[in-house]
Amino acid sequence: MVKKTKAKINEPKTGVQRMFANHGHDCTLEDIAEDYDVQFIPGTSKWAKVRRFFVRLKVVSEISKFYTHHLRSFGAISKERKRQLKYYPHTIHPFSTGSNYLKKTFILDMLTALPVYWEIFFNVSKGTLALSLWLAFFRFLLVIPFNRYSKLVADYYNIEHYNYMTTLVVFYTVIFWHIMCCAIGFIRTNILHYCPSTQLFDINTKQRTYSGITDDPEYRVWVRYFNALHHKSLLLYNSGYGKELPQSELEIVLIYSVWYGSSLFCIYILAMIMEINTGRTSSAHKYDEMEKQLREYMRHKQLPTYMRSRILTYYEFKFQKRYFRENEILATISEQLRQEMNMHACRKLVENVIFFRNLPLNLLVRIISCLRIEVFLVNDVIIRANTPGASMYFISTGTVAIYTKSGKEVCHLEDGAHFGEIALLIKDTFRIASVIAVEVSEIYRLDQKDFVKAINPYPDLLANIQHIAEERMEVSSMLDEYNRREMATKRGTYVG
Repeated sequence: MVKKTKAKINEPKTGVQRMFANHGHDCTLEDIAEDYDVQFIPGTSKWAKVRRFFVRLKVVSEISKFYTHHLRSFGAISKERKRQLKYYPHTIHPFSTGSNYLKKTFILDMLTALPVYWEIFFNVSKGTLALSLWLAFFRFLLVIPFNRYSKLVADYYNIEHYNYMTTLVVFYTVIFWHIMCCAIGFIRTNILHYCPSTQLFDINTKQRTYSGITDDPEYRVWVRYFNALHHKSLLLYNSGYGKELPQSELEIVLIYSVWYGSSLFCIYILAMIMEINTGRTSSAHKYDEMEKQLREYMRHKQLPTYMRSRILTYYEFKFQKRYFRENEILATISEQLRQEMNMHACRKLVENVIFFRNLPLNLLVRIISCLRIEVFLVNDVIIRANTPGASMYFISTGTVAIYTKSGKEVCHLEDGAHFGEIALLIKDTFRIASVIAVEVSEIYRLDQKDFVKAINPYPDLLANIQHIAEERMEVSSMLDEYNRREMATKRGTYVG
């Protein structure tokens, strides 16, 4: 009789499994390593959870894959986290979430959050209150995060770089004039209310209330705004001071600040306009144009949404949002330089293979020159079990999962690992396992025919390598047989 059991959904148990699940891979490994923060700070208490939260802030974050060439895979990020927690547990990693916040947002948040109207909480003198009101100008720094978020919105809606920069120029011009007018009006109606001895505009004007609003229609908000706009225009173009000459130190300081600030702003706008003109020939703009053509092509072919997303992910990983013609670049450099570039990129990958170690340099160069680079997306099948194999693979960046013929996930391979070497050395052999990409992976392929051609001048080395491969073949067969018996034993426990 078959025992009925309730089906269970494989839910991620650890943070590592959840990370893979978020990127489309359902990890079923039972002996997968625990989270780095749990290993560093074990326990389930609230204090342990708080400490782990701060640990995650100071170690390298997963988003670093998108802005650095050094940590482009989960394996590299995991090794960097463990290295930091082992040797530098009290430092903040430059690619961490905490470091990114401290460098870009912390000081800005502190300045814009400073209180202004202290008289609500404390009894302060008019001079101190006048100084505190100057802190309100720090809130104009919120334009900085606006620039960052506007870039994210432009990327999300695929706004062209030319249109985006043109809109920014118009917006910054309007917002600069508005900020300066508000600053002049703010100083006039608030700060000078507490400093009557330093008149900024007309020294014979009527005394204004704290709010700057009186019964006189002349002092309505829009009237004061346009008066400030007129005064700001005169200062910006160095045309004059208005109706009255400067009559206090504060007014002189303000006029010089407006002069220099306006000049710097004009230089900034000119720089942005130059960037718009030169941006049409930049690699980033060319990539945007290429991506636009790609989207039009996919729309013309009526490709489904998931396929469009995969194609765009492939291009983003391949080009890193910078356009270049690799074939033309390689065609213009010498053969010696190409060999040196290949050796720099692939030598460690090849030497990680046991039977490729201590090879003559000439043979190593010939093998490396035969490598072909490929990019695999999440859940792409690299090798399928029970199919003929004629290639070996080296993982440059990324993570792949190994499955037995029965479909059981055995392990993960990461940066620097290799697989498929048995099919490379033994003819007419079938794959004994399937290999699937867990994340976007850059992998080098070495075909059997190219390898045999490169190693033919060294028959003794070829015989030795084939002997090692046969031994590994026997070990792999024994492991697969053990897994089949284990699966059969587990199935037998449900029969009774």
